[in-house]
Amino acid sequence: MDMKRTLFPLLLCLSLLARAEEAPPVLDRQGDMLLDVLVLRPLGLVATGLGAGVFVLTLPFTLPSGSMGDAACGLVADPLAYTFSRPLGDVENRTGAQGCGR
Repeated sequence: MDMKRTLFPLLLCLSLLARAEEAPPVLDRQGDMLLDVLVLRPLGLVATGLGAGVFVLTLPFTLPSGSMGDAACGLVADPLAYTFSRPLGDVENRTGAQGCGR
């Protein structure tokens, strides 16, 4: 009898936890939007600025080798597209810039 008293509340709690994982997608979308606005977009802006600086520094090496376009896409266009072109809350979108020829 004592085992039933302790086992039943434990199973009840586990079943409630299992149901709690099935949150509606609206709540996930709102969390993704907040994460995007407060963290990812500002970091994307910083990455774009740093990438532009690194791109300028690497120009003496990328111009003679013919890889300036790839460097521009990877260091400037991709972070710029991730910051400004994707829909708000779309944190999984990592397709990069569309005009880079990739």
